Amino acid sequence: MLVRFQDIEVGQVGGPRNVVIENFEPSYPEIRSSDAARESRDGVLPGRDYFGARTLGFDLVSNRHTMAAARESIAEFLTAWRDTKVRLVAGAMVPLEYRAVDDPRWRRVIGRPRRADEPTFDFQMRQGVGRFTVEFDVLQPQVYAGGEEGLNRVRFNQVADFTPGGWRWPRDPGWPVLGQTVTGTREGSITVTGTETTPAIVTFHGPGRRFSLDGNRGWHVGLDPEVTLAADEAITIDPLAGTVTDNFGRSRFGALDRRSGLYDVQLQPGSENVFFSADDVTLEAHAVLSWRSAYSTMV
Repeated sequence: MLVRFQDIEVGQVGGPRNVVIENFEPSYPEIRSSDAARESRDGVLPGRDYFGARTLGFDLVSNRHTMAAARESIAEFLTAWRDTKVRLVAGAMVPLEYRAVDDPRWRRVIGRPRRADEPTFDFQMRQGVGRFTVEFDVLQPQVYAGGEEGLNRVRFNQVADFTPGGWRWPRDPGWPVLGQTVTGTREGSITVTGTETTPAIVTFHGPGRRFSLDGNRGWHVGLDPEVTLAADEAITIDPLAGTVTDNFGRSRFGALDRRSGLYDVQLQPGSENVFFSADDVTLEAHAVLSWRSAYSTMV
């Protein structure tokens, strides 16, 4: 098995870090049940069952020839595992990706690194073979398509809507825009694979105002009408990270309109029509919708 975490990949014999996985132990997801006892009767009244956390355990071993080389490989991995930007930030979650050696598909889970045991300095360690164990708590039940190839991106561009005559044309760079505010709506179709509903990341790119993106299955995300983006500005709504930020790294939670919630954009498997709208005089405003296919099992 191969594991990728914080741009560090381990598991491949002879790989650049020479850390291999001896054993992989996934636990079953915790079940949070709302069952209730029947009053003055035998039996239980079943409620809803919710998935909680599950733990992935990895037994790792350095495959080096000296203690110094083993220390270097192990220290690099454990330093990333204990990153204070995750460990000391409430609500922070990070991805971990894995795949079987003979399977080209990467899979991704979201959670937090937890336990990290260090190797003992025994005879094997002096020979460059240091064994240590780490555990990763999966905090979201979905398993996502991993790798760069697993990320889907669709861009929705502006469409000019000229008031005189009510005609609508796609923008032609050779036609002048006479300074009027142009309200455009772009409709496009997306197809979501996988077996589970998946959260989507939305990024609005300026210039313009009154940005919104809507799906025909009822979801909506948009910016407050008073929020104006310059040509070099963008705002990203990321439900996986739990953030609304601009392209300068500043928090912009207050930029959402009253209808929008951080976790509202959930895409169901299948085809869906999506509508983009913005007020813009340059016709450069656009939105990017990004998602990964989600599955219910780790296989």
